[in-house]
This record gives sequence, C-alpha cells and structure tokens, in this order.
Amino acid sequence: MTASRNDRILDWQRSSYCADNACVEVAVDDDGDRYLRNSEQPAGPYLRFSAGGWEAFVADLEAGWFAP
Repeated sequence: MTASRNDRILDWQRSSYCADNACVEVAVDDDGDRYLRNSEQPAGPYLRFSAGGWEAFVADLEAGWFAP
C-alpha cells in the first residue's frame, strides 16, 4: 500500500507471515527514515524513526525490552 506522509510517498510493507490484517507495516523514505504503523488503521497514527533510532529500536526488540 502506498500512502503520503508529510508530502512524501511511502511504500508500506508487511511481513509475509501476516495472515490477517492485524499486523504492523514499515516504510522507508528517501532520507532513510523509517515509519511504523498498524495495518488495521492505515490512515491513523504512525511512529517515525531516524535510521539510527530504528537500529536502536530493533536492537531493543531483539534484546527483549518490549516483551510482555
């Protein structure tokens, strides 16, 4: 799905493991910033990360910082 954020065209991607619509989607803009959103609310809020911020976020996920 393609959507515009702050005058930028983003190509949203989701995992091939996503069987239903309850997934997160990720997009990368021309500046390397990453965007994360809920696939159930494509027009809703999103998170924006710099490239370095995204790397730190993924490292924290892998380390289990956000585990339930």
